[in-house]
Amino acid sequence: MVTMLKKRSALLLLVAMAAMILCLALVPAMDWGINLGGSKLHLLAFGVLAVIGSLGCPGLNPLVLLAGLAGFGGSIELLQGWMAVGREAQLQDWFDDIKAATATITLISLIRLLPIDWRQRLWSRSRPIHG
Repeated sequence: MVTMLKKRSALLLLVAMAAMILCLALVPAMDWGINLGGSKLHLLAFGVLAVIGSLGCPGLNPLVLLAGLAGFGGSIELLQGWMAVGREAQLQDWFDDIKAATATITLISLIRLLPIDWRQRLWSRSRPIHG
């Protein structure tokens, strides 16, 4: 029961974050007072989506998650090109989405390959990692 609730919560969070990113991507460009640049914003957004998807749905095949995020990023770019919202579709933005998702999913997958005691040491602040 608890596991199913966690999976539903993670899926709900993933969908909510994706919806928020989609809305921000399809409104006219606004000055939010954050000057990170478009590339960094894409890396951040798709890195966060990959973390939520990877950790929230650990049974999900990483390649399926990557394909879903790549498709989502590509869809955003296509919609930006199609809609007249003061934005334009950019292939580099889509590449940034894929780079962020790939790097994040790969890192999390590699951490999962570590033996459980190493993972516990990695996440624990109270125990040293040597030995």
